[in-house]
Amino acid sequence: MKIQVETYLEACGIEALPRKNKFVGWQILPITESQKKQLWDLGIGYSHIYYQGQANYIFDMVTIRKAAGMASPKQIAILVERGYPIKTLCKLTSRAASKKISSCLKPI
Repeated sequence: MKIQVETYLEACGIEALPRKNKFVGWQILPITESQKKQLWDLGIGYSHIYYQGQANYIFDMVTIRKAAGMASPKQIAILVERGYPIKTLCKLTSRAASKKISSCLKPI
């Protein structure tokens, strides 16, 4: 399951992916195949990520959120698909996300 980068950013409380003019040097080079694979493995769709700096911005955000115990991109994707409001996912911990996912996957 993949979440589009815009949806992931919104769920994290970030308005938009930084544009090209926010980056310099190597950061404005096109996204690499390796970065695409890493994003895919994290559960993030990369169709709107064009530059290496944008990809690194996402990697940094995922790393910071993971260290803080926040929900992963894959957890957010599942909850968004299940109809949870995006705005409510911003401060959701990984543990709380797991509980919500478990409860919505249980048979009735």
